[in-house]
Amino acid sequence: MAQKEKAKEKLECQSEAIRNKISERMGYRSKMKMRLERREKELETAEAKYQDKIRVLKEKEIELGKRNSLLLKSMERNREELAKWRRELENTPFYELDTEMDHIMTNFKILCENSMLYAKEVFFDGKDGMEMMFRQFINHYGDLEILDGGKRFRFKLNRFDGKGLTKKAVKACEIFNEKKIKTVDGFLLEIVVKR
Repeated sequence: MAQKEKAKEKLECQSEAIRNKISERMGYRSKMKMRLERREKELETAEAKYQDKIRVLKEKEIELGKRNSLLLKSMERNREELAKWRRELENTPFYELDTEMDHIMTNFKILCENSMLYAKEVFFDGKDGMEMMFRQFINHYGDLEILDGGKRFRFKLNRFDGKGLTKKAVKACEIFNEKKIKTVDGFLLEIVVKR
């Protein structure tokens, strides 16, 4: 009986150990099952995020395609406009060279004549003729003095042959100097007749 009792206790201990191992394995199994379920939920969340990102990327791709199409149309319009202007400009001369040169020289000639008439009227009281003014005064020789550290230019005309011409030149110089004429650079201009 004692032997049977010992064998029974041993079997019960072994049975308890087996139950404990089964229970441990069941706990491990339930833990693993919970982990698996958690991983599946994480995977589903990641999959949903991935699908959202794919959807956003497709929308952006469609928007980019529309913009690209608009840009291509705009570039095509600009090319057509450029080609139109190129054709028009290739067939249109800007000006006729001979006519333009004639026009420019005519303007210079008128400007020169007007400035000489102005000089004749203002500085010589309009009494001398143009030819005499050119011959006696405009083409007359003299010297240039630079005064006041380069701030004043004085033109000294040589004496004239006739006494009347010298008087007229002195009077014209006085009128010119009273006007205090300056160059664009700010240099004061003076004219005098050598004594």
